[in-house]
Amino acid sequence: MRKAFPCFVALALLALACPVWAEEDLAPNVADPLEARARGESYFQYCLSRQAWFDRDYDAALDHMKRATEANPKSMQLTLDLAELHLDLRQPREAVEVARRAVGQAPELPAAHDILARALLTVAEGTDATPADQEEALGAVMELLRLDPNNGQAYLALARLQIGRSRLDQAMEALEQHLEKEPDSEEGIFMAAQVLTKLERYDEAEPFLKRAIANQPGDPRLRLALVEVYEAAGDLPGAYREASSLLQMRVDPVRVRLTLARLSELMKKPDEAVAHFEEIAKLMDEQEPRYPAAERSEVQLRLTLLLLQANRAEDAIAAADLGQKRFPEDDRFRLRKGEALLITGKAKEAKEAMREKAAVDANDAAQKARIAEAYLSAGAREERAGNMAVAEKHLIHAVELDPHNDVALNYLGFMLADQGLRLDDAMGYIRRALEKEPNNGAYLDSLGWALFKKKDYAQAEKLLDQAVAAMADEPEIHAHLAELYLATGRPEEALRTWQTALDKGAENADEILAKMMAARKALVPHP
Repeated sequence: MRKAFPCFVALALLALACPVWAEEDLAPNVADPLEARARGESYFQYCLSRQAWFDRDYDAALDHMKRATEANPKSMQLTLDLAELHLDLRQPREAVEVARRAVGQAPELPAAHDILARALLTVAEGTDATPADQEEALGAVMELLRLDPNNGQAYLALARLQIGRSRLDQAMEALEQHLEKEPDSEEGIFMAAQVLTKLERYDEAEPFLKRAIANQPGDPRLRLALVEVYEAAGDLPGAYREASSLLQMRVDPVRVRLTLARLSELMKKPDEAVAHFEEIAKLMDEQEPRYPAAERSEVQLRLTLLLLQANRAEDAIAAADLGQKRFPEDDRFRLRKGEALLITGKAKEAKEAMREKAAVDANDAAQKARIAEAYLSAGAREERAGNMAVAEKHLIHAVELDPHNDVALNYLGFMLADQGLRLDDAMGYIRRALEKEPNNGAYLDSLGWALFKKKDYAQAEKLLDQAVAAMADEPEIHAHLAELYLATGRPEEALRTWQTALDKGAENADEILAKMMAARKALVPHP
């Protein structure tokens, strides 16, 4: 049995580690000696828990806190502190159990409901959460708001739960309540901007964030949220401008440069994207221990691909050579070098770089498939550059290396059909692609377009209708269907369908508008 004198000495030594108890039921100086001893023991264990926490001995801290509550089970403060400790130690389900005891002791105490709601919210946001966990957390938060309607954090928790349930309108309502009570809440502002963006309420999100940035100009999260708003709204220059400002702030420069490179690509500025990736590679090299080889390899590979997109094939070859030297186990650099050599017209060197002969001789299907992808990529680049004969050569070789490459089969078939060349061959390639993916809307569109070129309008319409059903948001399919309507004497339907293609973002808008103007003129009766 512990003697009283050492206990009080220990209490004195631990006094600096413990707060002064405010509640009467925690004070050890009561009339009943047994109760006084129990409360003294409880206080002693509480102090040991605090000391263990300061010493980062978290298991001991939890053990002493449990003993404190066992010695004085009527203490609401100790029960709440134990639940809080479980939460701090990332033990939300244990926190829920303790918090429920607190609620049972004091059903109308907001503090007890507050920690129960927070514990249940943590459970609901866990990786193993179930819909029942979400509903239970929601009920706890609503009960807390009934008891404490001015609790701004409870409204924030409600918003998080509604976001998790994909109920964005209700989430925004909760965030408005939260920000009314806590207008400077960084998390609330950031979350509200994200919700408004998902709701496509960009006009509200932008001024909302700008006001917040004016009040907190050094908060990078707010600027990142504004970048997202601009990008989602289609204002890529605005997104780029805002992202550029982050370079002057204490934000991971690699992350910022990756964002700027992505925006540059979207704005079709490959040279600008290349410059950002060159800087990213430099930053990663300067902090090599921080970035694993796999990440640095991906950056070098992305730089190589961007150089190809910028029509800088020789620079791409140099970048691929550097990648091979620094990351010799990554075969993708050989393939990218081969692709760049194909673009420069050095087919023999390309085959050597990709070790094509060895793959063919060994009948290595996996390696041949990877080499075929390089030929497909080179062929697609040549097709976009208008070099159709070279493109066809590369695409045919891709199909020869990998007869099951449905993307290459469709690309080759559509390219021939679009030029009105060898339509039977074109349909043969496309049908082979459809054997692998019979419901692919792009492949159905290709076959429909080839049939249209053969003037088999009935079958073409059937295929194009199927393509639209599979890919309703693809503007090119609508444009093809409009051509068919016009060819079959249905100009009004053609005009409506061309307009749909424009509404869905057709890239050849000028060409479509010219066709629509000609169709309208044809509708006007001649005097």
